[in-house]
Amino acid sequence: ITKGSDGKFLSGKNTYVVTTPANMYKKGGYFSVTLYSKETKLLMPNSKKIYARTSDNAKMNKDGTYTISVNPNGDGINGLSTSGKDFYLIIRAYVPTKNVDLFTTKVEKQ
Repeated sequence: ITKGSDGKFLSGKNTYVVTTPANMYKKGGYFSVTLYSKETKLLMPNSKKIYARTSDNAKMNKDGTYTISVNPNGDGINGLSTSGKDFYLIIRAYVPTKNVDLFTTKVEKQ
């Protein structure tokens, strides 16, 4: 994911709320949203040393979606830190459900 729902490229200086589709994976599977540096194409270095949110370390919403906050400090629900640098996200579903469409993931600038 390189652009927000507004069609503009993601900026590490901004705050975004990412909302995944509901019920992305079957029993035994999992999902991940991983934060990468636009400059280096490597995991985004940050002081919290949290580079991804997964079904193992993120709290699921009641409707089966996940909300992930992405901002310079990594604050907020299921936060990821950009350290103020430009980034992109990769969302993956392992053992996905039949009709999951990861392209419906919302990335809204706050």
